[in-house]
Amino acid sequence: VEVRAVGTAGVLVWLGCVVGLAVRLGSGLLVVRRQQRGLVGFAVLLAMGALGFAVLAAGGGRVIVLGVLLACAGGWGWAGLLTFVVVRANPAAAATATGIANTGKYIGAAAGPVIVGLLAERVSFAASWWLAGGLLLGAAIIVVAIRLTPSGAAMAFAPERTPDE
Repeated sequence: VEVRAVGTAGVLVWLGCVVGLAVRLGSGLLVVRRQQRGLVGFAVLLAMGALGFAVLAAGGGRVIVLGVLLACAGGWGWAGLLTFVVVRANPAAAATATGIANTGKYIGAAAGPVIVGLLAERVSFAASWWLAGGLLLGAAIIVVAIRLTPSGAAMAFAPERTPDE
């Protein structure tokens, strides 16, 4: 796959967007149907995005398609589960909790493209993909670490609370 062709790159980005949207909707549906808190799915999506960026950084040719699909699926899919996890963990203060969590997410969404773009321009695209993948992997490790704490384990398996409890 020659991604230097504008049309091919556009189709690939479009396909990545479709996969990212499907994963975001599907992961939310899966977590709700399984009555889970979402921490495990959240970590899996972050790790999937990290793997996708690693494939983009290391690969060439047809493997780029896999990298784009994984990066978009995991790299965009986790954002919906973030809100879900935060609301489930803080039902009595959902607005405050999601406001705090989303502030960090939006700072990253604003600064990330600028930082990654500058790195790609001044160093290489591979360096920018490694950075993005490393940040997602770091976030996945943090989520797993939270999950392994007693309060994280309780949050992952406790029955859903209502604001009245």
